[in-house]
Amino acid sequence: MNIALLTSSDYPEHGAPETFVRNLFTGLSSASSKVTIFKFWGTRYSSNARYDYVQNYLFRSPPARIILLQLLDYFAKISYAPVFIFRLRYIVKANCLFIYGIDTSLFLLPVLLACKCFNLPVYRFVTEIYSCRSYITHFIKWPDVAFRYFQIAFFDRYFNGILVLSNYLKQILSTHNVPNQRILLIHNLIDASSNVVSSKPEKNTICFFGYISRENGIDILLNQFSVVQQHFPLAKLFLAGPLSNDIDWINYFDSFKNISYLGVLDKFQLNTLISKCDVLVNPRPIGLGQLSGFPTKFGEYALSGRPFISTLIPDLVSCFPAPQYTFWALDPYELASKLVAYFTDPSPLVDDCNTARLWALDNLCCLKKARSIASFVKSTSTIRL
Repeated sequence: MNIALLTSSDYPEHGAPETFVRNLFTGLSSASSKVTIFKFWGTRYSSNARYDYVQNYLFRSPPARIILLQLLDYFAKISYAPVFIFRLRYIVKANCLFIYGIDTSLFLLPVLLACKCFNLPVYRFVTEIYSCRSYITHFIKWPDVAFRYFQIAFFDRYFNGILVLSNYLKQILSTHNVPNQRILLIHNLIDASSNVVSSKPEKNTICFFGYISRENGIDILLNQFSVVQQHFPLAKLFLAGPLSNDIDWINYFDSFKNISYLGVLDKFQLNTLISKCDVLVNPRPIGLGQLSGFPTKFGEYALSGRPFISTLIPDLVSCFPAPQYTFWALDPYELASKLVAYFTDPSPLVDDCNTARLWALDNLCCLKKARSIASFVKSTSTIRL
């Protein structure tokens, strides 16, 4: 199978979207598929030079931060859609197109129509429902609210298939007349070849790695950590990942004791960090993103072999009932009590996290999921408009 993957991520570098695309590429390649990745925004932060399977959708780099030029850039991307699909169908010889990280009908509708015209099966990943404030950064972007709604309400039903990360998203799509046989629930993808950490950790050390932002609950985590220090004064908190601009995080960190911010780490550095930490935390508040998506953190934390504490993930409550499994915090403000309980008696959390690790290996492994995706494509690729 020859697959084209159009992504808005900055593959292969940076955070969760890039990790998802990387694991998707690994899984599909292992299933005897050729995968060519096309980057919708070009080389914003990383070069394609070292990856002969990565190409740019249209322009190499985005335009200057001038509204008019950005509008012209987006109009060019829409206009190029038929040419791009023709190229995939008859030059790249792709059997199907996957679209990841692009949610607006303003672009997806032209691509969908072109795929139907050139008989190219097309699939879309829907990863979560985003709050308006996460993408409305300028008044000129307000129409995007309508375009995102129209995509789910009216146009997703015409794709060959939709791949979703949660039952919440599956229910929304079913409500808007997307047939169940054209929806594949995959939760998330993890690279099971990552090394399980086995070295002895430093006692009473806590780690979070990911996007440092209020949306991910880092401000709450810091305050909860100060509560933990009242019981364990020598406790330490390590943070790693890119910083958002919603708070002056560096100065904010300085107002707390025993907090170390390590910046953005590569895979080796991250494994080294995990090896020295006693417990991992995911403090993301339960909101629309947590409800509709499936946090990458759960799979990464479970796979590491380290004990972890996470806020509730609705899709997993049926697998791991909240009162029974000790790694759940009902909300971020319960993190302190959970951490104190773990530092006092670690055995219940260790046992529960071992169970979660086995579940993650069986249900989130990108190599296993790739076989499900390949079967899904095979069963839906002949669907017509």
